[in-house]
Amino acid sequence: MILIYVYGSGLGHLKRVSDFLCIKNINPEECVILTNSSYHHFWENSWQVIYLEDEIFKQKKRFCTLFKKICKEYSIQELIVDVFPLGFYGELTDCLLTFKKKKTLLARILSGKYFTCYSSPFYYDTIYILEKGVDHNKYLGKEKINLQLPYQLGNPEFNYPLFKYFLIIHSQPESEIDVLYKTALMYRTSQKIIIVSMMLPGNKFRDKDLIIFHQKQVSLELIKHAEIVFSALGFNSYRLLGSWKEKWKPIPFPRKFDNQFLRKQVNDL
Repeated sequence: MILIYVYGSGLGHLKRVSDFLCIKNINPEECVILTNSSYHHFWENSWQVIYLEDEIFKQKKRFCTLFKKICKEYSIQELIVDVFPLGFYGELTDCLLTFKKKKTLLARILSGKYFTCYSSPFYYDTIYILEKGVDHNKYLGKEKINLQLPYQLGNPEFNYPLFKYFLIIHSQPESEIDVLYKTALMYRTSQKIIIVSMMLPGNKFRDKDLIIFHQKQVSLELIKHAEIVFSALGFNSYRLLGSWKEKWKPIPFPRKFDNQFLRKQVNDL
């Protein structure tokens, strides 16, 4: 079995891991996902997901005890870590020392602040570099492999609207959806606005020309026929919309360790 560490409040980290498993032909039924994401229950029924509250990740000794218990119970033979080499709070530091089997890291842009906060040395057997802008010097491993990770789109049944519209794609939080919505209003003349989100925005979004789709995947047809698409500039957003640059209006948002502003600089070159 493979244990996959996926820390993140939204859907993006889970989506990235599922896409990685897909292109590597790894059966999700052979994996155990350890996550704090509130969206863990939206995933396929065949996935084995262990949900832990965020407070547990903050408690290194408690987390390490649970980590060892999971490894023993599921006979874990490989550890795959998404993004944070020592864990979001550094909670993987001792776990990596005691775990003697194969260790794999999925690396994308991280803020230099992360390596200031958690400076302990770490070593992975395989490090997949998933995007431009990653500081290779920060990562120690047996092999580093550049990997393009295409965004795997599902095929939700959807008949695209016949009217003109702008599209907003953002899972959460509502405050950032509000920023994207207000930005769309600045461009709008007569278009309707469609929001695709994991959450249902509140009463502030009262507009007869606004449509909200509460779903975890966006239809390719919906993107294709939109006049303008607004989103954040996370790694998943770039994977999904990078090929639609002529109509995509990305807005970078501040994150504790992700650097969406650096991502914009790198991909504007």
